[in-house]
Amino acid sequence: MAEIGEKSASLHHVRRKGMDVSDATSNGSSLVGLLTIAFVVLKLCHVIDWSWCWVLSPLWIPIVALVIILFVFWIIYLIMRACE
Repeated sequence: MAEIGEKSASLHHVRRKGMDVSDATSNGSSLVGLLTIAFVVLKLCHVIDWSWCWVLSPLWIPIVALVIILFVFWIIYLIMRACE
């Protein structure tokens, strides 16, 4: 009977670890959302005088960064392939 309790506790620990990983991912996306909302509110309240491009930058900067990283890896792949 003690084995069942130990297995249950270990399964609970594994599930708990899984939730922590997904929480970390959702924290990154919620930071982007919070920054975007904060910038929009500040813009609409005339606290900041930024263009809308910069107000919405928390939405597009991660996408641009990902595209640049993928492009660099693609160039490295092409160079390594040409050297073979």
